[in-house]
Amino acid sequence: MQNTHFWTAFGAAQINFRSPKKSGINAFANNHAYHKLEDLLPAVISALNEESIIFRFADINKADEAGTRIIMTHLPSGQSHEQECFVDKKERNAQATGGCYTYAKRYLLSSLFLISDPKLDDDGDHATHGNRKKTAAKPKVASDDVIAKIKEDLAEFNIPEDKALEKVGAKTWVITNEQATIIQGRIDQLRSKK
Repeated sequence: MQNTHFWTAFGAAQINFRSPKKSGINAFANNHAYHKLEDLLPAVISALNEESIIFRFADINKADEAGTRIIMTHLPSGQSHEQECFVDKKERNAQATGGCYTYAKRYLLSSLFLISDPKLDDDGDHATHGNRKKTAAKPKVASDDVIAKIKEDLAEFNIPEDKALEKVGAKTWVITNEQATIIQGRIDQLRSKK
């Protein structure tokens, strides 16, 4: 596997990442709360610094889209990883381009640290579908089999159960299917980097 040192350190950073409070409010999408870039940056910097990973953004401007590339480097090994995100421009001016940069950075960080849920992305959903009403479904509790599998996987990677629960805002193993999916997603990412 390439970049073993980087991915081991990055996996630890994901586990230790603490999702910050959402300070952004989108008035066009039922006052949906979201993470602003300034919410995410300190939390990401802290989690990555603990694992000796530094990062920077390289903004990219094209005719019909703009975005950014994140370049992350694990200092002890020199191994790195790059990833890009682009957003279609509504207009061709500085404000639209700057908005694309910010939006792309926010979504890159949310994706890398597994805190973005497209089903809950009301600001993006509103842009696509307009102001539509949503009915809240009662969350389903994860089955005993699902919980047992997660516990087994956590033990395999020496991840404390309380840390995994904390990541999804739970204190006990009575968790929803969505929370179970988030935990399992983080474990699967670590396994894919092995």
